[in-house]
Amino acid sequence: MTLQNAAFIGLLTLVTLAFIGLLADFAQPIFWAATLAVLFHPAYRGCLQLVKNRDRLAALLTLLLICITVLIPAWFVASAVVNEATTFYTRVQSGEIDLGAALDWLRGVLPFIDDVLDRLGLTRQDLQQRLSSAAVQGSQFVGSLAISAGQNAVRFGVMFFLMLYVLYFFLCDGEGLLDHIVHALPIGDE
Repeated sequence: MTLQNAAFIGLLTLVTLAFIGLLADFAQPIFWAATLAVLFHPAYRGCLQLVKNRDRLAALLTLLLICITVLIPAWFVASAVVNEATTFYTRVQSGEIDLGAALDWLRGVLPFIDDVLDRLGLTRQDLQQRLSSAAVQGSQFVGSLAISAGQNAVRFGVMFFLMLYVLYFFLCDGEGLLDHIVHALPIGDE
């Protein structure tokens, strides 16, 4: 190998690593766009027939369908989970929710629970402390996710619209893109 070839391969490796580094931040929106494009490809086909093979209009209708059936409900569910976790955390911290009373109720309904606790080597107080700690930690985790989402709202918005943008082109040009990828791969169509 000549010095010129070695320098070329080294430079090519550096440029490839830099390119991968640039794309690493966009991996998540591209992944979700590809996933939604695969899942909603049959709906895109139906929209394509509905609008007489106008692929851009069919992609827009499919994007609208995805927003109405997946993205907006997911947003509401995530908001509800964050609200419930925050409420649960404050109620456990204030003592309004007594995990000991819930454990006593469970012992009344399932009398064999004492035997199970004895076999596990746990006392009622140990279990109550662990449940309380787990509830607080879980609520704090969900709360921290909500805070970080709030702090990164601009980044989330940019990534969300990037995902929609890429999804639009995956829907419009997905089959052609797939043909180009299959043609470029050395293993072929099989």
